[in-house]
Amino acid sequence: GHKEINRTTLSLEAIRAGLKTKVVQQQLDMIRLRNTAAAFSGTVEFVETTVGQLHIIWRKEASFAKLEADLMTHTFSILYSDSGITKSLR
Repeated sequence: GHKEINRTTLSLEAIRAGLKTKVVQQQLDMIRLRNTAAAFSGTVEFVETTVGQLHIIWRKEASFAKLEADLMTHTFSILYSDSGITKSLR
């Protein structure tokens, strides 16, 4: 129908294979972090940076999540606290 013009119909095998790829696993890690980290229910701060940089910090009590993105190189890192231990996603 007309609703399928911009949609891809994937087979179950293609979905299973896609879920195993590194990029999808990383996206799922970020989604899990966003949905479970206490920091995201606290405050947010946009840190002043140089042109082409984006730094955002979320905080709630002892929990934090920090995004540092370079918009010129399309790279980023995410640091966050989990039970008092600092971890990262890249």
